[in-house]
This record gives sequence, C-alpha cells and structure tokens, in this order.
Amino acid sequence: MHSYVSYLFTDLCVTFWTGFGLPGEMVLVLGKPGAGCSTFLKVIANQRSGYSEIGGSVRYGPLEARAFAEHYRGEVLYNDEADIHLPSLTVGQTLGFALDSKTPRKRRSGVSKREFKSGALKLVLTMLNLEHTANTLIGDAHIRGISGGERKRVSIAEMMLTGPTIFCWDNSTRGLDASTALEFTKSLRILAAIYGVTHFASLYQASEDMFKQFDKVLLLNEGREVYYGPCSEAAAYFEALGFHRDPRQTTPDFLTGCTDSFTRRVSSGNSAARHDADSLARAFIDSDHHLQLGREICKYREDIWHCNSTHKDFEEAYRAAKRRHRQQPFFVKQKAGPAKAASENQHGLNNGNDVEATKKTTAVLTFDKISYSVGNARLLHNIFGYVRPGELTALMGASGAGKTTLLDILAARKNVGIVSGNILLDGKVPGPSFQRKIAYAEQFDVHEGTQTVREALRFSAELRQAYDVPLAEKHDYVEHIISLLEMEEFADIVAGNEELCGLTVEQKKRLTIGVELASKPEVLLFLDEPTTGLDSQSAFNIIRILRRLSDAGQAVLCTIHHPNSMVFASFDRLLLLQRGGNCVYFGEIGEDASVLRAYLARNGAACPSDANPAEFILELTSKAGSTHGDDGYWARVWENSPELNDVKRAIETIKVTRGEKSASMCASTQHVYGAPSWYQFMVVFRRACSSFWRSPQYGE
Repeated sequence: MHSYVSYLFTDLCVTFWTGFGLPGEMVLVLGKPGAGCSTFLKVIANQRSGYSEIGGSVRYGPLEARAFAEHYRGEVLYNDEADIHLPSLTVGQTLGFALDSKTPRKRRSGVSKREFKSGALKLVLTMLNLEHTANTLIGDAHIRGISGGERKRVSIAEMMLTGPTIFCWDNSTRGLDASTALEFTKSLRILAAIYGVTHFASLYQASEDMFKQFDKVLLLNEGREVYYGPCSEAAAYFEALGFHRDPRQTTPDFLTGCTDSFTRRVSSGNSAARHDADSLARAFIDSDHHLQLGREICKYREDIWHCNSTHKDFEEAYRAAKRRHRQQPFFVKQKAGPAKAASENQHGLNNGNDVEATKKTTAVLTFDKISYSVGNARLLHNIFGYVRPGELTALMGASGAGKTTLLDILAARKNVGIVSGNILLDGKVPGPSFQRKIAYAEQFDVHEGTQTVREALRFSAELRQAYDVPLAEKHDYVEHIISLLEMEEFADIVAGNEELCGLTVEQKKRLTIGVELASKPEVLLFLDEPTTGLDSQSAFNIIRILRRLSDAGQAVLCTIHHPNSMVFASFDRLLLLQRGGNCVYFGEIGEDASVLRAYLARNGAACPSDANPAEFILELTSKAGSTHGDDGYWARVWENSPELNDVKRAIETIKVTRGEKSASMCASTQHVYGAPSWYQFMVVFRRACSSFWRSPQYGE
C-alpha cells in the first residue's frame, strides 16, 4: 500500500517512505536542506494543509490519519524550525497559555489547577534553564526580549507542557550551543524511556553524543528514503556501499555527506555514478535492512490487529495508555513528492577576483576590561581581546553566556545599561562614523519579503556606501558580492515572508551576510550566529566564505554555537565565554587545535584525540560539564594564566604601534551616514512603493 505527497506550486519528484515507530523509540531524520525532512515530519504530525493531495497509509495504531486527526489531534505535535511566538508576552505567560490548553480536568486528589500549573511550569523552566526569563518578554526582531537560544527553549517547553504521545521536532536544536543541544536530546531520551512517547527529530550539525541517543535513523536524499534502520548499523551500511569516512567525522555528518555529490568521498574502485539519489534508494530497497523492515511492519500489523480488532477496543486501550502516559505504536508507509527547492549545496568559489574586490582593512580593534551590567544584573565581566585584519575569530559560549551582548557592545549598538572598559580602533576611540564603517549581520534574517536578492543588495549599497561613489560602481560591487556568496541562481528571487514563497534558510543567511558586505565595511565584519539553522555542509560553506574574506585582509568576528571539527578548524582565534559573562579563553586555536588542547591539558582537562575540541570545551565549561564542581573554575584559571598576561601585553603593543602608524580620521570622514537625508528618503520611498505594489493584499 503506497502513498504520495505532492506539494502545491512546485516541481514534483516521486519518492517512497517506509518505516514505523514504537513506543519509547527515537528516530533521527537526516538529509540536506530540500531533502524532504520537514515534509516527512509534517506528514507524520498529520499537518496536511498546503499539499494538493495525500494518499496512501499513515496509521497510528489501527487508526488511519483522518480518524486520528478527528479524535486525537492533540496527541501528535510538530515543532517548527522557526520560533513563532507573540513577542509582547512574557515567557511565563506564553508557557502558561500552552499549559492551560492541556491541564487535565481530573487531577490527583488535593491538587488544584493553580498548584498543578505552578508545579509544571517550575519543573519545565528549571529543566530548560529558563527560570531567570519567566518575567521577560519573548521579543522578536523588533522587540527586545530573550536570546535566540532561550526562544528556542521556550518552543521546546511548549511541546513538553502539552504532552503529546508523538513528538515531531524540526531542527529544534537550532540556536542552541553544543552542551544545551545535548542536554535537550538527553531529555527526549528520558521522556521516551519513562512515558513511552515516540520522537521523530531532524537535527542539523548533530554531534556524535546526540546521535547515540537515538534508536533509528532515516536518511533522505532528494526526497527518497536511502536508509531506515538502527543507528548503530548506519555507518557500516554506507561504508559497505563504498563511501569513505574521514577521521573525526561524526556519523550524522558522514551520513548526510553520502547524499552530497560534492562532499562525499568514495573509496577507490567504486563508481560515483552508483551513488545518486535513485541508485541509493534502489540499493536500500534491495538491502537486508529493507527486508527486515518489511518483516517488522508485517509482524506489527498482525499484533495490532489481534490486540485491537475494533475501533472501540483501541479507544479503551488508548485511554488506559494515556493514564500510564503510554501510546499505541504506529507505522507509516509513505510515498511523497516534496518541493523541489533550489539547490542547497553551495560549492567552491571559482573566482578569486570577487574576494579581492571586497574592501580591505588595516585597522585593529582592541577591547580591555569590558564589563556590562543592567540594573543589578552583571552580564559581562572583565573581557580582554582584539580582532586583527586577516584573522577569523570565533566567539563561543553556552546559551546566555553573553556572546551577542559582547558583539553588540563592540559594535556600539547598546543603548541601555552600563558599559565600562576601553574599546579602541588603532589605539583611538572610534569616531561618529564607526558604525558606518563596520558590518553587522544579525542572527535573525529580517528582510523586505517583496525584494529580490539583487534589489536588497543594491538597496544596501546605495544607502550605506559613500554618496560620491557612482551608482554604476555600487551596482558592479553588488554583482561581485552575488558571485562571492554564490547567489547567482537565486539573485532574482524575492526574499519571501509569511505570504510569499521565497528563499530557503541558508539562502536568507547568505543574503543577510551579503547585505552587510554590500556596504563595503572598512573596519570589521561582525556576524551573530551565521550558521544557525544550517546543515553541516551549508554551515561549512558559510564559514569557508568568511575564511576567504579574512584571508583577503578582512577582520571577521562571529559568534557560533556548536561547530563541527571542520568548521572549527577554519578559525584562527577563539574567544570563549561562560554563563555569567566571564571569559575562560582568548587566543590562538592552532593547527588541529593544538594550542587550545595544550592549554586545556596543562590545566587538567586533556581533550581526547577523537573528540571535537569545540564540543569538548563547551561541555567542559558548562554547568553540566564542570568536573571540578565549581562553575567559576575555568574563569579563575584564565584570570591567573600567563596567556591572559600575553593578551594584555599584545593589546598595549597594538595601541602604541597602530597609533603611531595610523593617522587620525580626518573630520570630513566622520559622518554618521554615507548619504544625505534627501537621498536616503528617495531610495527608501522607492522601495516602499515597490513593496506595496508587490504585496498580495495591496488594493484589497
């Protein structure tokens, strides 16, 4: 019995999905962006709007999808990749509303609704480390609120409070640091073990420890199912097909890489032609894994029909299972046609001239004794460091450590709270034009949805580059940026919004970076979480582009949550923060992280040779990973280290040498804006008119 899914307004590719999930199981869904992971999860979650037709069989116990949706709609939930909340509500109000919708009418004797709600909220807030945000606004791109990682944890908390029996998580570790992402995955494992719920989760950049929490893995390639089976057998299956696994490559990266023709490595003697999507799908259908899967589904069908011969029997069994927080197992045999998205693979840069055309800088930004507090809350404490041209610096730390806060302070974007310390550019206090001479790519990709990529870049160039630069030169520079960021294929596609189909997550991230580069930053490029929401290969492509920019002389500082070993190796320096805003390391990373490893080993924490240093140090300095029983241990180690003294001496040297070599910026360049007000109005008004004209609701 087959089924198919055809997504409205898209080209279709016909595929087959076959599998099943049992109570207490966790299934990891892997694939490149556009492979069909979200489509699969939505079908499992019975969210069928937006599809022109869905046929075939998706069963929950003995129930077909339609009957299950009619009677038990709330027992399967889908957690979207995007964190969509009412920004004007607090965290407590948001979670309280979710809990109100599922608070049981009959509770344990003596427990009032208020007591039940208060206890459940406290438990979830504590489990997800959100206690301190209970009275803070959710916020969004326009309203200041909690951080991106905290907003993701609020989405997770909503799912847990509503208590379904089938969870579908769509890239729910997006925006979480490695340590928090692992703790989240472990909490799913605990829920599955205790309550017998089933989890389906698609995760990008999953670590090896996260992968080990799952029972089964489903790998999709262009919508086709190319593997479904035990996690412990997945790597060996693809190695038997002739794929080569690199040292320290995590199993999720290896599996996803097998579906990417530009990143997979095939052992000698094996033809690459055998490894396209169709060939991999046929190989799986002919494999012992697929044969065993068919046997398990047949056995399950017999068991469930024998145990629940009528719908009434199932309802009684369901009620009993809910009382025990258990569920009936279900299986799926699915044939689908997901949207054929624009290619997600971004490949090597072929034109070095595009990098050379970007603005080079010689200025060095130094910061010392940086502290920041809002009211009685201290968010940063005594941070030292510098960013030099030609170096790619990573700013890392657990969620809530103050990464974005420090980035905002260095970019002179904070207008609340008290900032102390010195931020100098070539040994001098930055002038009024400082913000115009830097670029800041925010974590949230906020764009005018009706503008095309090329129009958005031109808009940025026209407004932010100097007014005396000819318009043709600005537009030529935009074409360099399009080529540099490999956006030619979607340069004339609108960014998109809730009403307009547009760019994918990775494409929007490239556009965000491009909008900032179009301004021709003269000093520094700041990026806040440029790889959040991307799969491993897309993340590596973004960092590869930043690496090329830094090699060409650009100074780059970016925050990053949980880089894999390949991404981490691309950085020159690391600035690591701990929860509470304390610095625990600033310095070189070294070849194969040799400098960082030596620092850790000298202070009693040797990094295993097969471990990802980035994940190791994040786990080590997090609360969960503190081996000394003291959250402040590594901060004190850094404060008393010779490395910090070296950093202080380097900062003083930079102040003297750069102050002597660099003349003060002349007064004529100290303008806050690149263009006069009348010109800004003309450019913005032109875009507003275009936006109104292209909006679907215009004229209604």
